[in-house]
Amino acid sequence: MKTLEYHEVVLKKVSFDHDLLKKELEKAVRNTTCSEQPALLEWCARELGPKYEKIATFYMEDKDCALSKN
Repeated sequence: MKTLEYHEVVLKKVSFDHDLLKKELEKAVRNTTCSEQPALLEWCARELGPKYEKIATFYMEDKDCALSKN
């Protein structure tokens, strides 16, 4: 299982708890590669909603690859 797939499974399982979901989303951003992050954002928007897509985007701003290349 790829890192992105693993985090998608975890995020789906903890989606009932908003605080836990935010923590796991931060881990997902930290552990995914720059090339995986657009797919993570799409997944968040589709599965969790725009609120969590924005939170993921916020966490991505701290990474060197950030979203400046998109």
